[in-house]
Amino acid sequence: MERVVGERLRFFRLLNNMNRGQLAMRLGVTAQHVGLIERGRGYPSVELLVKAAEALGTGVANFFLSPESGSEALAMDTEEGSIALSAGRADVQLVAGLGTWDFNFATGREAWSEALRRLLGFPDRKTTLREVLLKRLAPEFAQRFKAFWNKVLEHGRPHPFPCVVISENGTERRLLIHAEQIVDGCHGMDRARLTILDVTDWELYRDLLLRDLNRLEVAVMERDHSLRQAAEEARNARALSAATQRELEFKGEQVERLIQAAPAILYSFVPGVGGTEVWSPHTQHILGYTVGELMSDPMLWNRSIHPEDAAKAEAAIESAMQGHPIDLEYRIQAKDGTWRWLRDQARLAKDASDSPVLIGMAMDISEHKRLEESLRTSEEKFRALVEQSPDMLFLHDLQGNIVDVNRACEVNTGYSRTELLNMTVFELHPNQLDLDSILDKWGDWLPWQSQILQVEHKCKDGAVVPAQVIAGRVRFGNVDHILATARHKSEQQHSDDALRASREALLQQREERFRALFDNSSEGIFLHDLEGRILEANKAVLDMFGYTLDELRRLHPMQLVHPVEVNHVAALFQEIQLHRTTTAVHRCLRKDGTEFFAQVRAKLIGGNMIQGMLRDVTVEHRKEKELIQAMEAAEALSRAKSEFLGNMSHELRTPLNGILGMMHVLKSTHLDEEQQHLLSMALKSSDRLGRLLTDLLELSRLEMEAETISVEIFALSELCAFVTDLFGSVAQEKGLALECVVDPSAPSFLLGDPRRIRQILFQLTGNALKFTDKGGVRLEMTRLPSPRSKECRVLFSVVDTGIGIPGEKLNKIFDSFAQADGSLARPYEGAGLGLAIVKRLVNLMKGGIAVDETPGGGTTIHMTLPLGLPEREDA
Repeated sequence: MERVVGERLRFFRLLNNMNRGQLAMRLGVTAQHVGLIERGRGYPSVELLVKAAEALGTGVANFFLSPESGSEALAMDTEEGSIALSAGRADVQLVAGLGTWDFNFATGREAWSEALRRLLGFPDRKTTLREVLLKRLAPEFAQRFKAFWNKVLEHGRPHPFPCVVISENGTERRLLIHAEQIVDGCHGMDRARLTILDVTDWELYRDLLLRDLNRLEVAVMERDHSLRQAAEEARNARALSAATQRELEFKGEQVERLIQAAPAILYSFVPGVGGTEVWSPHTQHILGYTVGELMSDPMLWNRSIHPEDAAKAEAAIESAMQGHPIDLEYRIQAKDGTWRWLRDQARLAKDASDSPVLIGMAMDISEHKRLEESLRTSEEKFRALVEQSPDMLFLHDLQGNIVDVNRACEVNTGYSRTELLNMTVFELHPNQLDLDSILDKWGDWLPWQSQILQVEHKCKDGAVVPAQVIAGRVRFGNVDHILATARHKSEQQHSDDALRASREALLQQREERFRALFDNSSEGIFLHDLEGRILEANKAVLDMFGYTLDELRRLHPMQLVHPVEVNHVAALFQEIQLHRTTTAVHRCLRKDGTEFFAQVRAKLIGGNMIQGMLRDVTVEHRKEKELIQAMEAAEALSRAKSEFLGNMSHELRTPLNGILGMMHVLKSTHLDEEQQHLLSMALKSSDRLGRLLTDLLELSRLEMEAETISVEIFALSELCAFVTDLFGSVAQEKGLALECVVDPSAPSFLLGDPRRIRQILFQLTGNALKFTDKGGVRLEMTRLPSPRSKECRVLFSVVDTGIGIPGEKLNKIFDSFAQADGSLARPYEGAGLGLAIVKRLVNLMKGGIAVDETPGGGTTIHMTLPLGLPEREDA
């Protein structure tokens, strides 16, 4: 069967003038696949045969019929009126559910294949195909079949006709009928051929396949949706993880800033083991001890607690171990021997090993304690003054409830202090008829505004005594009260006149003094209301603006400033009403139109007036502008200087390299001893000049901020080897000891810029060897605690036994071109650029550098650098 299908496929391909590649492209397969089918080595699927039939313009059934030539051709049976197929061909048709019917137009005879007879239920040989089909067709297909049949008889080639036939047992079969016209040139016959294919099972399988395909598509879509949802959740999880990491880093930086800024001692303490770990840099400011001193002596803190407070501190720790927080005040001895008061607040936590640890904060409250003592003393003095006053002092709220009284109130009214505190002031004023009017009057009083009242006091014994009361509204905390000073008139009658005359004279004297100060002040003083009406101004204001006082009172302050300042002044009017005071510089206008700059300090007084102080700052303003211009010019000059130094370093390096090269060539020639000596001196001078140019170039780059820091993995042991290899011979020539020590607890590998660190160590070690004539130089690398988990702080210390640095030179040694010995006869060479470069490189790496010196006894330079930790230390 494979060979038959292949031959028919090749036959129709050649008939349509197609090559294998063209047919393969139409079918969606390769040309090799088509070749295998045509040679009978592969059996195509039904779907592929359907595509091939559409591409070649024929029916699927025609692929199962062989060409009509040779021994396998159809044989005409004139006696029986039928055409017998070969046994092999008939088998193919039976298996394929395929039957053929031929009609000879010349003789009118029909030829049935055996497969067609079986397909239609073995009809009588005398019955025509049309009769059989019309009998077996479902009713709805009868008219369409007649039209199809007529077109076949008219030598036409209608489209394939699908239909349904009903067998004798009532089952339905679906048929597909193809029609074609065949011209037999050998026998001179013209006939029509119908190929009838049973597609019932094929459609069933197709429907099942489509159903499975739909199910598969739904499953694929559901799986795709699940995968997309899982991918989205994974992306969200990664984004959340990244955001959480950023938040943790941000919180860590915030904690570090809080630790650095908090004016307290932050610490951790391990109960039962002892030892205090201090984190705060304010420790030395509070106690005088450095962090290193407290860390090196774990029990120093405990020993410094005052003996009277030690037991209390121990009890607090024991209570904390039961889960109670610590909030304790105690005394501790500072390094200078003084006692400091601390307020210690701590809670029990767990460390990384799940061991209990106290995390606490100790604040210095010594000043607070001193203020408490001072306040207590002040309160005692105030209470003594109040109690000893001969006048009665009443303090009551705005509802008249008495809050406090002095001893004079008890003596003059006859009531005890307890009785008075349970009374109202109205009980002491029997003739006050309108209580509401008194309460309203107290509410209208301004703070600290005094009122003189003439009242009558009813004493405990029933006596009514006239009294004069001076009362005012005061505020204690956020509560308003009335403070009243009362004196019975029987005690004051003799001194009223003298006191009144003294007060009037004092007021007159004060008025004259104020007027003298007001008129003769060198600063302008003015007074205006909130509407801008000028009420008063002194002579200095009038001289500044050139107006008389009457002219000035007719102007608004907005008319005294430049138009560009109007909005600014209007905003200040609003600000002063909110904040009660303001200071600003305004561009003002004189009466003659000239301008000047004035500094104005204004203050709200009395709630409805503004007092201002005016000063002419035109000269200061001009000098400030000139100073800014000079600073900008200096910065531009500094940048130009840096660029010039960089360019000159490059330009001088080229001829210098040529000179050095020629001198090295000259050194290889035959020279006498004196020439060798002179040439060596020239080479040394050229080498120093080269190093100077290198330092100048490096300094110019750093000043122009053209240098960056790289990050790579390096080992401290490599830095140590670099220093000893580079300076070992120099130290040996001078007879000095050169040591390099690395802290064993330091990580094996760190993240940083090893090239810059080597450059710094080169400068510091070179300087130490240069200024040391005996003894030695020691380089120490020590790990310091770091508050960040991914950071390692390293302390680099270069210790020498050289000449040391005078104290007055310490603040200048990191300046460019600065040297400890600036004389022309100094014994050491150098331009003073090395430490300036070191300082800038340390700042560039966010580190710190300091000098510990002893003149004549050596120098120690400490440098701390924050370095990173790699993901894996053995990387």
